[in-house]
Amino acid sequence: MIFSFLSCSNSKDLSFVIQNLPMVNYMTSVVISIRVPPELKKEMDELRGEINWSEEIREFIKKRIEEEKKRRALERFIEVVKTLPKAPRGTAKNLVREDRDSH
Repeated sequence: MIFSFLSCSNSKDLSFVIQNLPMVNYMTSVVISIRVPPELKKEMDELRGEINWSEEIREFIKKRIEEEKKRRALERFIEVVKTLPKAPRGTAKNLVREDRDSH
């Protein structure tokens, strides 16, 4: 359908084809490319009907970014905790006892 405008005989037909093209907002995404071994590409092609590789890769990238953000946040948290003063000996025991006694 997309290339049917090549056989359009007038501008009315061409206008209809253009109006019915799938709406793709190219301004909200960018194209990236990766290199994979030929054997992997062949296997991907064999599964193309069952797996949407673009969506799989997008989801992987999103998850990987979230993992990295969490790792960095944990790293920063650990650095902050290292700067805190040590609690006096017996503090945890006293807090637990206090909590138990309050019930």
